Amino acid sequence: MKNIASLNGRDIVEKIYIFTNLFLVRLWKEIAPILRRFQRFIALPYVYIFWTDWKSCTRSPLLVAIDFLYIFFVLRSFPDNYTPCKLWEKPKDEWHYYYGSNYNPYQRKALRKDVQIKEYEIVYEDKRICEDVCRAHGIPLPSYYGIIDIGSDVVEFLQSCNLNSDIKKRFIVKPMNGKGGHSILIFESNNGYIYKYYDGKFTTCDKLVADQAYIVQEFVIQDEHLSNISPSTNTVRIVTGLERSNNVLIIGAYMRFGSGATLIDNLSAGGLAVAIDLVTGRLSKIGVDRNGTEYLKHPSSNHVFERTEVPQWVEVCQLAKNIQSSISYHKLLGMDIAITKSGPVLIEINSIYDNIDLEQVCGPILKDKSVYEFYKSHNLLISKPQKNLVSFSTLKSHSAKAENQPESS
Repeated sequence: MKNIASLNGRDIVEKIYIFTNLFLVRLWKEIAPILRRFQRFIALPYVYIFWTDWKSCTRSPLLVAIDFLYIFFVLRSFPDNYTPCKLWEKPKDEWHYYYGSNYNPYQRKALRKDVQIKEYEIVYEDKRICEDVCRAHGIPLPSYYGIIDIGSDVVEFLQSCNLNSDIKKRFIVKPMNGKGGHSILIFESNNGYIYKYYDGKFTTCDKLVADQAYIVQEFVIQDEHLSNISPSTNTVRIVTGLERSNNVLIIGAYMRFGSGATLIDNLSAGGLAVAIDLVTGRLSKIGVDRNGTEYLKHPSSNHVFERTEVPQWVEVCQLAKNIQSSISYHKLLGMDIAITKSGPVLIEINSIYDNIDLEQVCGPILKDKSVYEFYKSHNLLISKPQKNLVSFSTLKSHSAKAENQPESS
């Protein structure tokens, strides 16, 4: 007969091992943000010197240094949003409405507890798993051709996909765990030959060995209204939050456009972004690129952004809400949605999206009371100034906007 030390089939040694392992994991979760904060503190001089846009910044170097320390110690954030959001142009009490980067240590620790649990991240970040999960939930996606394994010939695989060699077909080949549009490859199959897109044109490609695993999808043909602005596949970045009531809140959205001859629209690849009015679906007056340069019109097509309507806006919002409701392992998601003639399709789900880009384009998210209440209900507010925002008379109530967010008919 087993004694009490072997309760649940475990002896005392195994129990000690399990307890010690859990203790060390929890200890690391508490220590890691402190170590990452220390690393960022050491990096402050570098950010101050090289990341600040001194050409456009109107504050003195001394005041900028004080601003950096205020952001770091009072707001408990990091000044990587100082230049993108041009904080020097705004009163200091307005800075409290900026949540800052989701990658900052205290912010990330709060998000990991309940909203963006690390163990579930693979559902969104591994493109093969995400493809399977989305199709199981009936989410519209680009046509899927399969996986190219490491060491396989990309050209040979694409030739096998286009069995009817007389029909021109384009493929987008994405790294399985890629982010930000990096290492994406675009190919065209025509008359039995495979052409690789590079530097604004397609050139013949006879052989290409995959240096990592790739997922292969159809290159989306977008709505012609968007093609007239930019030939790239221009996507809507839309950020959603799942409230405790299971209502889906649209936190913000912006349209991304490629620049020049590029076929991708990522800001990190030289694209630009324009905020979308959540109620009307119209673009704002000004677009910006990653460096903060402002545009009243697209630099290539000269299309004026102001009041341009995003096609199928109601359907885009409904698709985003359906995705957040159906695939709710993370309660805060950034989605990239393309708009085709037959309807919107999901391009990618970003489980930890870049919040600096969102606030650079759309403004501080916590100025929307409904967003503020969402962050507060999930214990995501970090600093005292943020937690006390509810008492500010200047905090706008956007409940009317929330009620008027588009629903499908």
